[in-house]
Amino acid sequence: MALRDVCVFSLNYLSALVEDIPEDRLYEGQLDHVNAPGWVLGHISVETDDGLRYAGGDQVVPQSWYDHFYYTAPRISSLDGLPQKEEMLSACKKAVIGLMDVVEVMPDELLDKPCHSEFLREHLPTERDWYVHILTTHIAIHAGNVATWRKLHGLAAAGY
Repeated sequence: MALRDVCVFSLNYLSALVEDIPEDRLYEGQLDHVNAPGWVLGHISVETDDGLRYAGGDQVVPQSWYDHFYYTAPRISSLDGLPQKEEMLSACKKAVIGLMDVVEVMPDELLDKPCHSEFLREHLPTERDWYVHILTTHIAIHAGNVATWRKLHGLAAAGY
């Protein structure tokens, strides 16, 4: 299966996981150190957007989201002003599709360079490995978080 097919599948699954979650529950549990669906959507969006910018693409996620959802952001202390579900789904899809478009035409000499992330380099030795992770396993890991959140909050499994 091609990388694009896996990415589209992951985006569709993530969309199905959050489809029936009402806006007023989107961040439920986040203040209790549980990654709520809203945080997950924002996090995938900014991390993928960061990868897109690193690869030379244009930023598609509002800069203010980095303050709430980037891996170095402090724990969310207030839910005021956080983005809504459809805005985040749209941004997430734009970031993922944008990064796929850039990576698909990136020359091998760039993709074969050592991974820029010291934190991940041991397990993802090349830039190619890092990009594939951001486009696949990173989304899947956090989609699993949302699937678990659904069960913990009394929602049925997503119908995908």
